[in-house]
Amino acid sequence: DENGIRSTKKYDEKTFERIAFRIGKSSTMSNLIDLASSKNGESVSRYVLTALTRKLTKDGFLPPKEE
Repeated sequence: DENGIRSTKKYDEKTFERIAFRIGKSSTMSNLIDLASSKNGESVSRYVLTALTRKLTKDGFLPPKEE
């Protein structure tokens, strides 16, 4: 339904920040990200977000994860 799609798009625009970057499809980095995300059973987006969260934590921008 067109109204549902429009509503979802409005919600996404208000709620989420889109971050985009480009990696060549034939680059080693792209191949490694695909391999690692697949091995971990995650989407590429989830894998990259998890890696970014780890880096921000390591660099002191996020608090350590409580266990």
